[in-house]
Amino acid sequence: MPSNRSSTRLRRPDGSPVHRPSNRLLRRRHPDTSLVLIAGRARCGTSHLHRVLQSHPDVFSLRKELCPAGADEDETATFADLLQFTAGQVQNDDGTWRHLDPEAMQADCVMEFGPSWIDVCSYFYSGAGPGGSERRATVLQSCIQTDTVNALHGMAPALAPKVLYLQRDPADLLWSMYNLWEGKTHGKSGGMVDWWNGSTMRQNRYNHTSPARYNHKSPEQFHGIVMSRDGPSDWSEFMGLHEMKRLRDTFGEENVRLFRSEDLRSPPQLELLFRFVGLDIGLVSPEVQDGVTNSQGLQRGMYEASNYRPMLCTTRELIYSDARRACFELQARFGLRYPACLGEVSAC
Repeated sequence: MPSNRSSTRLRRPDGSPVHRPSNRLLRRRHPDTSLVLIAGRARCGTSHLHRVLQSHPDVFSLRKELCPAGADEDETATFADLLQFTAGQVQNDDGTWRHLDPEAMQADCVMEFGPSWIDVCSYFYSGAGPGGSERRATVLQSCIQTDTVNALHGMAPALAPKVLYLQRDPADLLWSMYNLWEGKTHGKSGGMVDWWNGSTMRQNRYNHTSPARYNHKSPEQFHGIVMSRDGPSDWSEFMGLHEMKRLRDTFGEENVRLFRSEDLRSPPQLELLFRFVGLDIGLVSPEVQDGVTNSQGLQRGMYEASNYRPMLCTTRELIYSDARRACFELQARFGLRYPACLGEVSAC
């Protein structure tokens, strides 16, 4: 979160850190799968997965991309305390499951941490969705920033969450980023600079930093950029292989599941995902399951910025050629296969 807004988020109104509670919170243990964390790169279907899980009646969902400031240890520690407190509310003292309501959670938060936390508790539960029943209650948190997700484990080791990480076909991911994010128009080789990692931002009318989207682009311009090598220089890093390893090292391989975003449209794969987090997919409507992800556009690979024209076949082939070594590593280390990127089938 931008530091210039931290005073209205996970700090007191004057910008100073709130007093953290005693470590009795950190000693609490929580039921298995009482907390589910979504991690991954933007444009990989994390919003769609959040919506699908959020729609389950047994899920209490914090709003998507609620995150502490990345470099602010006080905010991260406060965030960890709040997340641990929330996960600790899923059961009553007698072990029965609870229904969690955002307004009630906010009130309980202030009661637990004290009046100085009223603004912090209000911000944390703003936009949350109610959930939980006599069957079970699960808390969903979708910060998606892998570094933050890993940091939470060190600050609140009792959480023991289940972690979901979404991967995506490298050509589709790069094409989506090109269409939905704005970078500098001319790089050192005539292309765009840093557009592919989302680092180039603009100031909007409210002076908040946000991505500039839907500026006019074309498949031909994208091909020229890929040809000029103004895209990723390290495909393993771009595809998140290092992030995936860190998550497994932090939470344990048994608590982390890696999924291809393309498999979110596969009922058997989606059922496996729900089974992993202890939820019944039968309680989610087919309409929600079949929803289109933000990164797919109205049709797969079609975006307004490029006048709903698809990526050129030659561009896709070039990206797969550049990313092939990373795709082999993705298959060998993590079991995720993209046959076209591996050269096993035609790219188009």
